[in-house]
Amino acid sequence: MEVLRAKYEKLGLKPEFQALRATVPTIATWDDHDYGANDAGKDYRPATESREIFFDFWREPLDSPRRQHPGIYHSQRFSDGKRTLQVILLDTRSFRDPLAHNKLRSWKNDYHPDPNPNKTLLGTEQWKWLADQLRQPADVWIIASSIQFSHQYNG
Repeated sequence: MEVLRAKYEKLGLKPEFQALRATVPTIATWDDHDYGANDAGKDYRPATESREIFFDFWREPLDSPRRQHPGIYHSQRFSDGKRTLQVILLDTRSFRDPLAHNKLRSWKNDYHPDPNPNKTLLGTEQWKWLADQLRQPADVWIIASSIQFSHQYNG
C-alpha cells in the first residue's frame, strides 16, 4: 500500500495534473493498477485499504454516499437546466470473479473469454445499482469502465 500511495502522490505532484484538477471537476474509477495489483479482482486482500487510498487521493468527502457501500462505483448527474448528462462509473475490480487463464497460444494475452454463467464482473449489488441508474431520466449516459467493452478477441 505504501507503493500505491507513493504512485498517487507522484501523480498529484505533476503540474499537468494539478492544472487539470484546478480547472475542471474530476471524477474517477480505477483500473487494476489503481486497485493495487495487476488484473486483481474480488480476492485481492488489501482491497479495503486500496479503496481508502483511492478515495483520499480523489478527495471523496468523508460523508460521501460513495463511501457508504463496498467498492467505488458511482453516478453523477450534470444539467444545464435543459439537458441532463449522467456519468456512471463502474467498479470492475472489487466484485469481479477470477479471470479465465489462457491455455491456448492462439490468444495474444493471458486470458480468454469465460462462458461460465455463474461468474460475475460487477457483483449482484452493483448490477442492481446499475439497473436503477439506467432507469433515471437523462438525455445522455456515459458509462465509464476500466476494461474493454464488447471485445471478443484480445489480440
